Amino acid sequence: MLNAVAVPLVYMFKGSLDGIEKPIEKANLNLELKSAQIKYSESRADYMAQINIWIVSHNHSSTIHSIYLKKNGSFFSGNDIDPYSKKGQKVNVVYPELTDQLTVDLGTFIKKEKDRERFNASALEISQDKVFKFSLLLLITAERYMDGFEEFHPNDWKLVFEYNLNKQLELPLTFDIHDSNPKRAIKWEPEGFSK
Repeated sequence: MLNAVAVPLVYMFKGSLDGIEKPIEKANLNLELKSAQIKYSESRADYMAQINIWIVSHNHSSTIHSIYLKKNGSFFSGNDIDPYSKKGQKVNVVYPELTDQLTVDLGTFIKKEKDRERFNASALEISQDKVFKFSLLLLITAERYMDGFEEFHPNDWKLVFEYNLNKQLELPLTFDIHDSNPKRAIKWEPEGFSK
């Protein structure tokens, strides 16, 4: 007798939820780019980048599953297989919001990056209606050619955030060249960048 009553109740309960959107599906992320700066390392074809972002999840908490840095078009002008224009460079960790970290040399930048408090960017919990302030510290390596390295194009980049149940949000950005970037002696222009 118990089974005969339980089965209709289960179906009645299931039916009452049909068509109702789950709270997590209603969650929306709002992103605000605070700064995006980049600096060329003279010793290698590496660029140190720092991006500061504020993020809020409305209507429900959210979980970010992945973050990618992508280039609109090609970063490497001579390379058909450009990792920055396909899926992008995956961001593995984020840091609590940081002050300027690009005043140091490359070795110090890498060492400090490893020693800092960090969060896993593949399981980043964003509480509802609370501002989460964080920084990305990235090392971007340029393509090497016979006559030197590809110079960096600071325009037309974006960060792609994949979150919750197959949701995606893109944050366009243009890098500002850091004040401490080395200068070309001839014209006193920032070294390592193309216009």
